[in-house]
Amino acid sequence: TTAAPDLLLHGGDMQYEANPFDTWNGLSESLAAVTSNAVFHACVGNHEYESGDEIEQMYDRLFGGQGGSMDRYFAFRYGDVHFICLDSETGDLATDSAQLSWLEQELAAAAGAAAHTVVAFHRPVYSLSKHFPDDTATRDALHPLFVEHGVRLVLCGHAHCYERFVVDEINYVVDGGGGATLYDPNEDLAKADRLRPGESDLRVAVSETHGALIMEVDGGSVTVNRFDTDGGTSDSFSLG
Repeated sequence: TTAAPDLLLHGGDMQYEANPFDTWNGLSESLAAVTSNAVFHACVGNHEYESGDEIEQMYDRLFGGQGGSMDRYFAFRYGDVHFICLDSETGDLATDSAQLSWLEQELAAAAGAAAHTVVAFHRPVYSLSKHFPDDTATRDALHPLFVEHGVRLVLCGHAHCYERFVVDEINYVVDGGGGATLYDPNEDLAKADRLRPGESDLRVAVSETHGALIMEVDGGSVTVNRFDTDGGTSDSFSLG
């Protein structure tokens, strides 16, 4: 499919410094066709910390100030959608009282002002891939807040595959299929079934493909499609 988005939201791990061609300049060039015509926001990922000064000299310098905040978590309103982007990398999000307090205030403010609230951060709290979260502390801290404030969509990356889980009417999407080597989305399925029986039943869509998630907003209606680079559609759902 072809798309001309108004907004591009990246889930982190923008480049890996794996070779001389994998650089921030290369990233900017590869995204230029989109970012020259669209607003671009980016969550922070673990690979933004690959060298000692990368987080400060590249991520902070290029993306600091998003949503008017110099923190690595921020929020912004785009049309009828309020986006909240969290920092899952600097410390333990489950015990980051400053960030959690800020999140609760943002969720409360958004609930009465926007048709939909979308939360995004890098490390998934639901996944059956190699990044299956052994510890549920972050999920236990965040999920009740999402339920309380009517969040219907949570976007994460980190795992190089596509997964969607539905929990208490909240769609938890994992999409790390932006171009790096793909992971087996069932790599930790047996481990998950052993540690948390029944949790795998919450996954409603899965695909070991590269692709992009396209969200179309029409007033209070939101349609989400995950398009694969081979031309297929690995998932489609709506928020109503």
